[in-house]
Amino acid sequence: MADLMDDLPYPDHAFDYLLLTNVAYSYLFPRWRRVRFLRQAHAILKHGGIFIISFAPARGDPRIPAGLSEWLFMRLRRWGLFNREYEPGDCFEGCLLHFFRSEELAQEFQEAEFLIKEWLWDQGYAVLVKL
Repeated sequence: MADLMDDLPYPDHAFDYLLLTNVAYSYLFPRWRRVRFLRQAHAILKHGGIFIISFAPARGDPRIPAGLSEWLFMRLRRWGLFNREYEPGDCFEGCLLHFFRSEELAQEFQEAEFLIKEWLWDQGYAVLVKL
């Protein structure tokens, strides 16, 4: 999946619809890779095309003090055995995922020139449109 998401092998304006499920977008990091993927998705959509994308929304764990996991991972990423590309929002929960805050996700979508048509935050989906 990572190879395909690094370089979408399709011509511009090839699709009316794109669907990315199973929080696959949350497995892409760092941020520049996510934005690059979004720009490629934007390019292969026809004008007016729809992109339905899933993500892992940030939901605080009441057992962990706010900010503790980010503080810990920011320090651990300096060591060779850990992910040096760790960013605030990345968490380890069985596998490494990026849990999004609504503002940062909206910024990534807008940076790739998508219009957010519908926002299903609690379900972890967004419906994007290429204008």
